[in-house]
Amino acid sequence: MKIGTLKSYKETNKFLEVSLFLFAFTLPMWNSINTIFIYPILVAWLLLNNWSEKLNLIKKNFIPLVLLTLIYLLFLSNFLFSDDVSQSSKLALKALPLFIFPLVFLSTPSKYYRLGSIFTGLTFGTIITILICWGRILLDILSKRDPLDQATYFFEWIYTDFNLLKPFGAHPSYVGVMVVLVIIVLMCYEGFQKFRAEKVLYRLTLIALIFFILQTNSRISFACLVLFLCYYFLRNFNKRSILQLLVLFVVLFLLSLKFDYLFHKITSILNKDGEITFDRFPRWLGIWEENNRFGNHWIGVGKEKAQFIYNQSYMKNGFDLALRENYNAHNQYLDFFVSNGIIGVIVYLFALLFFLYNTHKNIIAISFILIVIFFSVSETIFGRSVGLIFFSFFYALLFSNFKNQPLR
Repeated sequence: MKIGTLKSYKETNKFLEVSLFLFAFTLPMWNSINTIFIYPILVAWLLLNNWSEKLNLIKKNFIPLVLLTLIYLLFLSNFLFSDDVSQSSKLALKALPLFIFPLVFLSTPSKYYRLGSIFTGLTFGTIITILICWGRILLDILSKRDPLDQATYFFEWIYTDFNLLKPFGAHPSYVGVMVVLVIIVLMCYEGFQKFRAEKVLYRLTLIALIFFILQTNSRISFACLVLFLCYYFLRNFNKRSILQLLVLFVVLFLLSLKFDYLFHKITSILNKDGEITFDRFPRWLGIWEENNRFGNHWIGVGKEKAQFIYNQSYMKNGFDLALRENYNAHNQYLDFFVSNGIIGVIVYLFALLFFLYNTHKNIIAISFILIVIFFSVSETIFGRSVGLIFFSFFYALLFSNFKNQPLR
């Protein structure tokens, strides 16, 4: 009996670890494939059959579990605002990762999986994603009548931004911030010390990842990368670290000039007089004004009515592209305010700040939550499945592994 139990434990442990590795590996890739690998994780979690341990951990992690469940309830609240049960059900199903991943990670002891295996899967998946994107670009260049002439467009919009990620149909900003997180993991996770010792391979990998971030033309990814590099190099504050950072900034600046679309996006945030010219800012003001007419400041109006408010604002203020493409708010805080009112904003902010307070000693965890905080300013990250998965997966994973634990 004891031998059988030991064998079963080893099998379920391996099953969970492989499931988590495959899920992390597919995170930067196709959303449909990535979603499939949630099911093996759930099955592996159930097969662990360690219910006393699970209940004990749930008690210890009760607050973060409740906070993420409350965020999920914000999506379920759409049933109260909408008569379209089918649409509300789709929204509830889409937001399920906000409940699933916290339940799995906040009730599972880390002895049942290796964090390094998850980070390895994420890193390899990101590298494969980059190679596939670059391979498609190379094939497109070679397929033209004059490949050398076509290659001159490598830094132009035709081979960057959404076109860069065409094989996966992915949004460049979401992939960009994920690549930033991969860079942070490679540079800071103690389990990758041996890889960092291989200096040539390590540096080439970082160069490729940083170059890919520039290709995404994502302002928020570029900003998160710069902020992390500033902290990483200046935390020791010596001549060598300052010189390294200056050299890196010069290189990034010159490269951003070459990627003229990215440079234009960065410089278009403010004009010469210091006035905000960020293209989304007028849309936010318009949404705010429209919400004052049709919204409810305390409990919101639900997701469907929120989109009606957005479209009304776009129509009245002449944002034709936003109206035609049915844009969301492109601001997670504003989206929660319109959809769920002040209550929704408070729940979200409390979840972010609770994570920040309990993991601030760890550079990987603190970097993740700061990425989310900044990213929420420019994107409605929960408007896409990839954003819901990115947030819920890493929130639960990093909290359960790094709460009040400094990285050594």
